[in-house]
Order: sequence, then C-alpha cells, then structure tokens
Amino acid sequence: MLAAESIYILPYVLARIFRPTFLDVFNLTNLELGGLFSIYGVVAFFSYLYGGVLADRYSPRKLLSISLIFTSLGGLIMMTYPSYLIMQLLFAYWGFTTVFIFWAPMLKATRAIGGVKMQGKTFSFLDGGRGVVASSIGLIGVLIFSILITEDVSSLTLSEKQEVFKYVIGASSLIVFIIGIVVYTYLKIELKDDEKIGNIKSLLELAKLKSVWLISFIILCAYMGYKITDVYSLYASDVMKFDEIDAARVGALQQYLRPIVCISVAFFTDKNGEPLGWEDGTPRPQGDYYCGVGASNVQGREISEVHLEACLAAGIELTGTNAEVALGQWEYQCFGKGIKAADDLWVSRYLLYKIAEDYGVGVNIHPKPKTGDWNGSGMHTNFSNDEMRNNGSEELYKSLCDKLGKVHGDAIKSYGSDNDMRLTGLHETQSIDKFSYGVSDRGASIRIPIYTVENNWNGYLEDRRPASNADPYKILTHIVGTLTK
Repeated sequence: MLAAESIYILPYVLARIFRPTFLDVFNLTNLELGGLFSIYGVVAFFSYLYGGVLADRYSPRKLLSISLIFTSLGGLIMMTYPSYLIMQLLFAYWGFTTVFIFWAPMLKATRAIGGVKMQGKTFSFLDGGRGVVASSIGLIGVLIFSILITEDVSSLTLSEKQEVFKYVIGASSLIVFIIGIVVYTYLKIELKDDEKIGNIKSLLELAKLKSVWLISFIILCAYMGYKITDVYSLYASDVMKFDEIDAARVGALQQYLRPIVCISVAFFTDKNGEPLGWEDGTPRPQGDYYCGVGASNVQGREISEVHLEACLAAGIELTGTNAEVALGQWEYQCFGKGIKAADDLWVSRYLLYKIAEDYGVGVNIHPKPKTGDWNGSGMHTNFSNDEMRNNGSEELYKSLCDKLGKVHGDAIKSYGSDNDMRLTGLHETQSIDKFSYGVSDRGASIRIPIYTVENNWNGYLEDRRPASNADPYKILTHIVGTLTK
C-alpha cells in the first residue's frame, strides 16, 4: 500500500492536494498543468501496454524499488522550480518510472500476496490502503506547509511560498526514496523461472480477448470519476474562498472516502471458487493430471464415479470419464443418437450439479475457468451418419469439412459464451476467427480422427469448437442443418 500510492505523490498527489499553491509556485495555468498531465498520460499509455512484459521477466522487488528511487530523484529537479519545458520532460520521465517500471510489477506482487483465496480482498485493501496513504502523506504535507508559514498565507510573496513549498516537495521525495529502500529490503517475492514468459506475442493474444477490452472500459469509467477529485482543493479555494492551507486540507481529507469504500467492498468479492486441489496455491503445470492416479494427481474422482453410476442408472449412456490435463478438471463422454444426445447431456449436467452438492463443491463449466497457461473446457462433438460410417471416402470427409468452414461464424454464435477466451490458437485449439481441419490435429477446428483414416475413411468427425457451456441443441441444429443442405 505504501509503495502503490507513494509512487504518485510527486506527479499527482501534490498537485491534487495543493492545487492553488502548486499553480502559483510553478507559475502555471490550469491549461498548462493539464498539458503536463497529458504528457504524463501519453507516456503512461504506452508504458501500461509494455510494462507487463517487463514484469513477467524481472523480479517485482527489484522493479518496484528501482521505480520508487528513480521517481524520488525527479523531486530534486522539481525543487528547483524549472522552466515549463523541463517540467514537461519531468512529467514524461515520471510517466515512465511510475508506470512502465512500477504498475505491472505492483499488480503481480499484490496477486502473489493474495494467493488463490484472497484476490478480491487483497486488491480491495490495496486500493483502500492507497487512499489512506495518499491522505496521510497529504496531511503531513499540509502540516509542514502550515508550520513553516508563520503569517497569513495571503500576504506571502511568491518567493516565500516557493521556499516553503520546497520543503513539502523535499519531504515527499524523501518519503518515496525511503519506501523504495524498504521495498527492496523486505519484499520477498521473486519470479519462478516458469513465470518469466512475457513477450510481445502474448500481448497480441490478450488483445483479442473481449473480456480484456470490457475490463479496460470499466477501469476507464472509474478513473474518469476519480480524476474529478483533482479539482476539489481548487474549488475550495476559488469558489468557497478557503485560504490555501484550508483548501489543501480539503484535498487531503477527501482521500479518506477512498479507503472506506474500497475496504467495504472487499467482503462482497471473495468466494472460494478455486478448483479442487488449488486452494493452497497454483498446482504443478498441466499435463501430469491427464488420466492420472494418486492423491497428488487427482481431485474429485469420487464425484466423477458417483456421477457415472447415476447417469447409467438413469439410462444415459456414458462411454467414459477421465481426469483432464489440469488438476480438478474432469471430462465425461456422453453417447446418444439424434436428439437424445442433447437430451442426455442436459440431464447429465443436472445430475452432476446435484451430486456435487452432496460433496460441498460446485461445478464450473466456463470455457476458461482458469486464465493463464491452462487448457480451457470444451464440448468436443463427435458426429457421423450411415454414409460416413459405412461408405466413407477422403473426398466425402473433406467436402463435409468445407461445408462447415463456410459457416464458421454462424457456428461460433451457437457454440457457447466466452468461447473467445478458450479458442486462442493455444492449448489444443484453433483461433476463434479461423477455421481449419486436419487428420489427428488437436489444434484444428474439425479433427479427422486417425481411426477414421485407418478404417478406410469410415468413421466420424470431431468438432472441437463448442464450449463446455454450450447448448447441445444449438450444436446439433447447426451441424445437422449445415450438412443436410
């Protein structure tokens, strides 16, 4: 919390709390100050984009401490009351040190501290704590300012104000520097070798996710409201006619609304929705768990087996069940002819949810229940007809695949929600905006099983595009409707 807000004392907090004084001592208009913030924002924009790559490669402890120390050094330049050109360069410099070097490592460190169970609370307390730090440091600055002013502030000359405010800037710079040293000394978070994966290609993959753009828009709207608070102290001075000290107190005290709101919200965010076996941290990388045995490799087998028995007792033909590539991830295969296949799948889902209740766990059929380097969950749909099974040919199978490819966009609309998070071209999937087919190709949209080829092109096709949360009736409607035209 100390680091997360103290990093912004020099470029933001001082101007927010001491707005009238800040404009006066630096001989700035509101337009010119806005220009400085704009320069900061432009540099910050690109820093946000590429800072994550840096955070994925280097230790958060080192990056955070470096950013704090380098930011504090900018305060030494600020204390000289430089020209407007130098101030522009200074704010550009701060856009780099406070965002490119700092922001992504701070988020990564916070995530690591929160673990798998406390993400909501950790981030809520982080932002609430930032509000406490901002307001506390602001009040310290106000105290220094008021102590050093021994007469009516309105009677001070510009040079006298500058001399007093220099101590506020110096104290702020010192605080930021000390916190940088503290972070380097006490923050014990280091990257594991398998976490150092950031690259430009990964940014492009993230940019394809609709959820990323939605979250970005939400953050933008939140910050538009938050940034309005920058003018509170100026409003207190120019409209309410407070003196500069009292106006600064208004700017500092309004910061206390932030922790009250943020910390209150924390208790509505966290539910333990982690997969079985993930409760105490991220497990080993995926792969070992596929069809695994042993207590360290399998979680939830008893639920899967009870579900299998219940389905068979209900007349639902399950042909198999197995642990998947991620811990706590399970697959079952439901067989049916015609519309009964969709009927049985819906009932089997219902039974799974009911049985899970008895074990005090939930069922997650989201196509990407865990973001990151983990396989998603699909509803791979195998299908055939008499001709495909008994009188098939390579030409027949290619023609069927070509038909499905021509209406790929329609298929995606019918194949479940949030499927863009799963169909990325990674983790045995084809990209959602591409269509492909191939023999025994798990990265294709349509896989032609090797069994079909080796059986003289008599067999079936596998549509690997449907998401685990898809409506099976819509899947059947699309496939049958396309291939019977």
